[in-house]
Amino acid sequence: MLVRDSSVSQNEVTKPAGSGQATMKAPADAVTAVFALLDRENIAWCIVHGYDGLPETRGTDIDCIIDRKVPPARLMSLFARHEGEIGARLVLARGYFVTLACTGHDNMPVLLTFDFSTDYCFGNLLICTGARILETRRRHRNFWIASAETEFVCALPRLVMKRKLDAGAAQRLTSLYREAPGPSRSALAALWPQRAAELADAAASGDWHSVLAKAEALRRDVKSLLIRRNPVHFAKETLRTQARRLGRLIRPPGINVVLLGPDGAGKSSTIDALEKAMAPIFAKTEVRGFAPSLRQLLKKPSASTSTPHALRPRSLPTSLVRAGYWTLYGTLGYASVYWAKVRSTLVLNDRHYVDILVDPVRYRYGGPRWLLKAVWAIMPKPDLIILLNGPPEILQARKRELTVEETARQCRDYLELVKPMRNSHILDATQPFAQVVRTAAALVLQRMGQAGENGER
Repeated sequence: MLVRDSSVSQNEVTKPAGSGQATMKAPADAVTAVFALLDRENIAWCIVHGYDGLPETRGTDIDCIIDRKVPPARLMSLFARHEGEIGARLVLARGYFVTLACTGHDNMPVLLTFDFSTDYCFGNLLICTGARILETRRRHRNFWIASAETEFVCALPRLVMKRKLDAGAAQRLTSLYREAPGPSRSALAALWPQRAAELADAAASGDWHSVLAKAEALRRDVKSLLIRRNPVHFAKETLRTQARRLGRLIRPPGINVVLLGPDGAGKSSTIDALEKAMAPIFAKTEVRGFAPSLRQLLKKPSASTSTPHALRPRSLPTSLVRAGYWTLYGTLGYASVYWAKVRSTLVLNDRHYVDILVDPVRYRYGGPRWLLKAVWAIMPKPDLIILLNGPPEILQARKRELTVEETARQCRDYLELVKPMRNSHILDATQPFAQVVRTAAALVLQRMGQAGENGER
């Protein structure tokens, strides 16, 4: 579900937000406030690992065990009702995966993601029940964390199965083991009956060399045991995983976003900021441009673009050949974009075919304009188009590659082109940069919510 910003509508030139932004807190303060709110509401929660750096975050989601009696809808309602107290807005909720928006350095938007779970699992495998973790949790500064033996019994099999049991992780395990050797030894006996003594000796002494050499065997053993111990859970989660994979093929979780605008509108800077802001809710981001030229395909240095209108248009035959290439690239090549979306990728386009409809001179196109429009008509369309617009004098002053007259023409043509387009939005590029990025991020989240509701994504 998406909590929408009603001030952002299709084809609206968005202005800076009002005083509501003043309540936004820094990420660290918002994290502390979220967990304080859960405590006040008597909702049991616990962080099993990754708590050392909190409340500061490093751009990834915060994994947290929560009482299974608390449904996702209650969490969503709670965070929405207490936005002022938390200092962050609820912008996206998918089950127990919750995204909040707050304010970071230089007033730039920051997305905080909380990945709540009712049990501690690795993929389809149940490692430890949430009830056990919550029963034995302990206080660490302002946070509830797992007891030493519980963190040990969760961390060791997770590291083994992720193939990340290295020397550094082993020393952390030794520290946990020494805090509670008795319970930790019992846990080892339950997970690796044949190797418990060897693992206990390694954990107690801190010498993991012999264990590290047998990591693959440990991985096979614990995986087999966890499947046998909870076969119903494994079967149910396996089916759910396959269903999710099929769902991604039908409705990819990624988004294809095109940013348009004349030189000086700030497309590149906005894309760089969006990459950082949206990273917590996408598996990865990719920045793409227009169809690569022959020089780029041959991996040769690209020609200078400091004077994009200085070269003459190519001949009609060459332009027609290039139009055919653009058609193939935009239609057949869309499979690459779609597959990236399936893998939960945010695809950001700095340059796109749409640009040639406004500025064919930049691409040295010397063919008929109707052909360009015909090609665009059959191309798969992006999920979201954002036009950065503003007074031509201001945009041209930022980047003087074109004349004021040419910049003004492009502004008019971009507006005329974009207004009738579906999923297009117009942003005021002259407002404070942080607001441009905040609004662009809100549009991406809005599009995600619309796609989820309409079955388009």
